[in-house]
Amino acid sequence: MVIIFHQHPMGHETKNKTALYSFHIAFFSLLHRAIHCLTISSLLTMNHMMMKLLREILAFVNSNDTLPSNDVEK
Repeated sequence: MVIIFHQHPMGHETKNKTALYSFHIAFFSLLHRAIHCLTISSLLTMNHMMMKLLREILAFVNSNDTLPSNDVEK
């Protein structure tokens, strides 16, 4: 695609180059945004999984903590 634009005569070249550059900029910004959204969503899912794991660990620790104290109260 780039090579075809570069082989044009000088008159066309600047017009096509600017069109190509603007297309590239738009494409790369879209790509960047897509990657950004993907990384954010993956981080959020990882965060969600970590929170679930932490909640389970805390629930386990709390259940272990409450059992001896209940035994002591009895």
